[in-house]
Amino acid sequence: MDAVSDARGMAALTGAAFPVLADPGGKTTKEYGVYNLLGDNVAAPSVFIVGSDGRVRWNHIGDNVSDRPTVEQILSAL
Repeated sequence: MDAVSDARGMAALTGAAFPVLADPGGKTTKEYGVYNLLGDNVAAPSVFIVGSDGRVRWNHIGDNVSDRPTVEQILSAL
């Protein structure tokens, strides 16, 4: 749900070699069903791997703010 400037900053900070989504209105987080799951009016920490056909191939949706998949889990899913 970050602003474009924040998403650009995160991409630069991490050296991301993939697109980083800016979703200031929360449209995507709501469509993926991760908005306000923790009762905090923001998206739950989530990772989605989407295939070239647009289908979600793998996801991790956190149960709390620090529940995030490891790099190894993401790479294994890829």
